[in-house]
Amino acid sequence: MQTSLKVKKKIIEKSIINNNQCWEWKGSKNNKGYGRMIINGKFYMAHRLSYALFVNEIPKGMLVCHKCDNPSCVNPDHLFVGTNQDNMDDMKKKGRGRNVPIFGNNFTGISIRVNEKIYPSFRSAGMGLDISDNSVRKRIKRNWPGYEIIGKSYTPPNTLNRQTHNSTL
Repeated sequence: MQTSLKVKKKIIEKSIINNNQCWEWKGSKNNKGYGRMIINGKFYMAHRLSYALFVNEIPKGMLVCHKCDNPSCVNPDHLFVGTNQDNMDDMKKKGRGRNVPIFGNNFTGISIRVNEKIYPSFRSAGMGLDISDNSVRKRIKRNWPGYEIIGKSYTPPNTLNRQTHNSTL
């Protein structure tokens, strides 16, 4: 295998620092946006190499997760080692993923308005429109005309405050 110094240099050369201090991988990426490198004919994930070379060895069975939620980031300060459950908990905490409610968990005092008709819940709106309640949520999240949440507990999705972690490892 190439020396770790050569690989470190390659990681730095193939990265551009963005406004969030992410080291954006500009080399080859997979279909999910994660950087990848070929070393001696074998593919490696760039963020895993970065962590292993700049921070510490990755324990067997552990993931290298992104504090910055940027799959192409290889900045070792933005990476942490965790289990799959740690990664899922981090994703849920940040409001990402398939099974995470897109507007938080407190729906007290809200209603759904679709084309001036008001429904008491996502489910009732979906039933009234002959679509799933999840489709109603997605249409609201994507700002479809005529779809909105009304009521005291609502925070529009573009104003949710996603935290980024800048702590060092």
